[in-house]
Amino acid sequence: MFYHVFFKFLKYFGKGHGKQIRLMAVYTFLTSLFEFASVAIILPFLIMLIDPQAFMSNFFLRAAKQVFHLPDEVAVFKFAAIALIVTIISKNIYGIFITYWQNKLLKEWALDIKQMFMRMYLFAPFEMNVKKADSERFFEIEQTINVVFDNYIFRVIVYTTNTLVVALIFLWMISLLPKYSIIAAIFFIASASIQNKYIFKYAKLYADEKYKIMEGPYKIMQASLRCLKAIKINSAEKFFHGIYKDLSAKIMPLEEKINLLPVIPQFIIEIIFVLTVIILFVGIFNEYGLDQDKILLALGIVAISLFRILPLMYKSQVCINYMDMYREYPDKLFTLYDEFKEYENYYEDSTKERIPFENEIKVEDLTYSYDKETPVLSDINFSIKKGEYIGIIGLSGAGKTTLMDCLSGLLIGTGSILIDETALEASNIKNYQNIIGYVTQNTNTVEGSVVDNVAWGIPKEEVDFDRVVEVLKAAKLLEQLEETASGTDTFINPDGTGLSQGQLQRLGIARAFYRQPDLLIFDEATSSLDVKTENEIMDILAEKKGQMTMVAVSHRLSALKYCDRIIYMADGRIVDIGTIEELKNKHEQFLKLVQLSNIENQNEE
Repeated sequence: MFYHVFFKFLKYFGKGHGKQIRLMAVYTFLTSLFEFASVAIILPFLIMLIDPQAFMSNFFLRAAKQVFHLPDEVAVFKFAAIALIVTIISKNIYGIFITYWQNKLLKEWALDIKQMFMRMYLFAPFEMNVKKADSERFFEIEQTINVVFDNYIFRVIVYTTNTLVVALIFLWMISLLPKYSIIAAIFFIASASIQNKYIFKYAKLYADEKYKIMEGPYKIMQASLRCLKAIKINSAEKFFHGIYKDLSAKIMPLEEKINLLPVIPQFIIEIIFVLTVIILFVGIFNEYGLDQDKILLALGIVAISLFRILPLMYKSQVCINYMDMYREYPDKLFTLYDEFKEYENYYEDSTKERIPFENEIKVEDLTYSYDKETPVLSDINFSIKKGEYIGIIGLSGAGKTTLMDCLSGLLIGTGSILIDETALEASNIKNYQNIIGYVTQNTNTVEGSVVDNVAWGIPKEEVDFDRVVEVLKAAKLLEQLEETASGTDTFINPDGTGLSQGQLQRLGIARAFYRQPDLLIFDEATSSLDVKTENEIMDILAEKKGQMTMVAVSHRLSALKYCDRIIYMADGRIVDIGTIEELKNKHEQFLKLVQLSNIENQNEE
């Protein structure tokens, strides 16, 4: 079964690595020959020790004597000893080389696959990741690929090498002891296959049971434990401790069995091994009767062969155990690749070209559905004049964020979006996005300075420091930074620690300003801020009113007080468009939003 998965892996991810894979196959076979040679070359010494008179009956020794003009048996014996030493040393030097080369090849191969998946993730349409909810799986891709290579692909190679060595040794034994070696080989293979079949069956059963618990109630409990504050306030410690005890009681027996199963085969193999030895010994005595020299020679061959076979079988069993335990990981990669394979070699040329925007943006008959059945947006029509400040409001589920994703070119629905009569389409999306500055609720940061985070995604050598200072000043963050010892060199962690929440939002605004946008989209960017900080942020936007076109999305009207017009949404549709005064006089639900915003403001004050 694992060879089927291995060849499927080659079919999916072997492109561009054909030469290296063929070399690996050749080196694997050579490794097997070296291992076999290190066993077979001991035979002449056995013959010499048991029957010195028969020493020169060995074909290879006679050939060596003739080719190298060796004078007598002693010289031949010395030659054989040197050959054995050279073979063992060469085998181990070769083993070091092939291990290094193999590891290097596998790591490079794994890196290529990681880069391919990351390329597919980054360049695939945004809709693919929203629809499939695959972003988390992509960020786990490195761990998954490492597991596949370390615990599956590598194990298949080791298993194949060991199997070839065992096969060659058995063939060698068959050439010397035909009848009983074949019987022993059949018994050994059949017994090992049967025990592997049952071990695999129960390992899968217990692993699946554990997986159901870990992915179901255990995961839910872990999520609940993140809310420790709520647990303590609600005095629910005993309740969650009880759940943990119950789940642990179910998981522990499964883990005991899962940990035991990989160990069992080594004891079974030892029993099979001993029975195989007995079969061979019985066969030897039955074949040679009382011929002591032949019996000793045959026993020596069997002892040497089985001495080499046993550790190889242990290693092979370990490989099988690992491949059983991690058998689902290659399938994860296959599934993910099938979903994104059309973007395997897809690149979008980066361009700084900007789409012309002089008059207005029109949204006409826009409809969007994530599942192609239930529309999230229906018949959306509105226009935005250049320099206008538009607000979009509605309760949760109204379709505001989806509309912003469509307006920013991330999602493509039916209908059209026109920029000065130029229709937005796949060929000009990047040009359009070059005129957009986007500020979200959570400002993502990278490990580095404030400058690095303002010029986010831009190579350091291309950063315009003067522009960074200018936008930090416009975002009302420069003055705060200058009060610190590090100033614009203030270090920020990937999780944003180093700045307050309000400062992070100002950083997000500075980042958007750095792009010198014609269209600024503000998507729920103040929803996590207190009213005072929100007002300060909205004042920053108010200063830009008329200088750039702005669209602000919020569920709080207080964040939209400076807007020229408000788009009021509900259930994926536009209810109405107008000023705050116009809308509250026409729509009772909108009036309630106004009243609720006033109450929130009073409470904050």
